[in-house]
Amino acid sequence: MASVKWKKVLAWAISRFPFLNALTLLMLLGEKAQFNNTPPLPPKLIYIHLAVFVLCACAMSWRMKHKEAALVHAGQLLYLAYVFFTADKLYYSEWLKIKISHRMVGVAGIFILFSHLLHKDQSKQLQRYAEIVIGVSLVCYSYLLLNSRDDKRAVKYHFPGGDNVVYAISGALGASACSFLAGRFTIDAARVSIFVISLLTIGVDIDLHYWTNTLRMDFWLQVRLVCDNIYFITGLLLYVLCYKVEE
Repeated sequence: MASVKWKKVLAWAISRFPFLNALTLLMLLGEKAQFNNTPPLPPKLIYIHLAVFVLCACAMSWRMKHKEAALVHAGQLLYLAYVFFTADKLYYSEWLKIKISHRMVGVAGIFILFSHLLHKDQSKQLQRYAEIVIGVSLVCYSYLLLNSRDDKRAVKYHFPGGDNVVYAISGALGASACSFLAGRFTIDAARVSIFVISLLTIGVDIDLHYWTNTLRMDFWLQVRLVCDNIYFITGLLLYVLCYKVEE
């Protein structure tokens, strides 16, 4: 019974995530506008995305075409990941663009998975697509920790163990990615990912002072990155709980 209640709570939260996405995107672009004469993204594109965020959140919250709304939101996040990766006016480094984009891709995978979980009687094709997208995101996460100087330094600054802890975390994420991409032992991979990403979020990403003052990260960008990890963890928790309920 407890698992069923938590499943409902997590599904309720995921349905309302697009509202928070809209808020953080608006605040980030507002923060960038203080330093740039021209908007980093075309205004029409910004308004369209904000409207779609709100519509998807309302549809999922009110259970009106909520499966379709989850897929639309997933597609929107994949498109935004591409936009942020290719937008030169944001003036972000290549590693930071990868970081922003891969987290959006991970959340897109969660919403594809959420669409599948809303209709368990459907084919498992959506689940397979979600596993592949989540796996790709985890591959990028692991690669980023090993190769991005700022991310590697942040992990070593917040955790003891030096390079060894970086290799351990990156290895755990890489192993989980392989499981999702292969479609094997995905529940175990989800549990490992929940633990590791929760550790990174609480121990590293949530230190806003470090990111905004030491590394000069935009405040609302770091908030978005933290929120993306929370979305990702929440979605994987729902996936694991649905598996338990089936058992």
